Amino acid sequence: MNTRRVPLQPNEVEVWSAAFRPYPAPQIRAKARTPNPAHHLRVTVGSPLHSAEVLPRRLFPQSRAHPRRGFTLLELLVSIGIISLLAVMLLPILPMARRHARDTKCKNNLAQLWKTVNIYANCHKDTLFSNLDTPLRISNVAYSNGRPTGFGCLYPLFLKEYQMLFCPDDPVRDPQWAFGWQNWGTEEGVVQISYGYRGLQGLLRDTGLIAAILADPTKAPPVTLALVDAHPKKVFAAEFYEPFLTPMRVHHPRHVNFLRCNGQCEQMNVMPSFGPTDEDFDTALEHLDL
Repeated sequence: MNTRRVPLQPNEVEVWSAAFRPYPAPQIRAKARTPNPAHHLRVTVGSPLHSAEVLPRRLFPQSRAHPRRGFTLLELLVSIGIISLLAVMLLPILPMARRHARDTKCKNNLAQLWKTVNIYANCHKDTLFSNLDTPLRISNVAYSNGRPTGFGCLYPLFLKEYQMLFCPDDPVRDPQWAFGWQNWGTEEGVVQISYGYRGLQGLLRDTGLIAAILADPTKAPPVTLALVDAHPKKVFAAEFYEPFLTPMRVHHPRHVNFLRCNGQCEQMNVMPSFGPTDEDFDTALEHLDL
């Protein structure tokens, strides 16, 4: 294409026209300072503009006036197939992730209980609370006979949120349960939580003292931190499993979380049964104690 600049005649002027700018736009700005003869009109003075001689303007390739928009059917099918494949791969993982999150929450509850128990002991001259009804047995009762017992002694002064006393996987967390939290503060109601407090069971070796406690449980001596520290590997608190109930009260179907007397939270692949007989309590603690 010939773009040779034609000399102007005395009766002609040079007019710059924005309508003849080439594409793309960045090249327009780059060429704006140096007028190109191919972008000009040669207008004869005194003649109408429609009779002007237009110089060639297609010096640069132009883009499409209507670019393609959207996706083709093949692209949509491929995208849907990839998303479906990822969904099939992730669906089995989601329930596992939820179980792992609930199990982590349960362990955090036990760790927080241990810290709260130490704060309670520091405020009571290293003396802890007891299971008032069953001082020599691990118990998950937090309230009975119109008074708190066991871990219930921490609420509400030391433990502000009672939900910490329940495992997220405990099937009896429903407030409508017969021994639920709605019984707190009543005269004859009983509140059972997800974690059992050991009290004096397995920590005392004085047979005469044990016999006296069995004769009159109200005279049971309080638990002290010194007594707890003397048995660092024994169980201090554990998830209270009752598989003999209907439906079974088992938080995790393959393991149990528990707290030792040294404050260490552990997990063991057993399913202990705290009841219905006294031998079941002893057997369950033997599996957990080291």
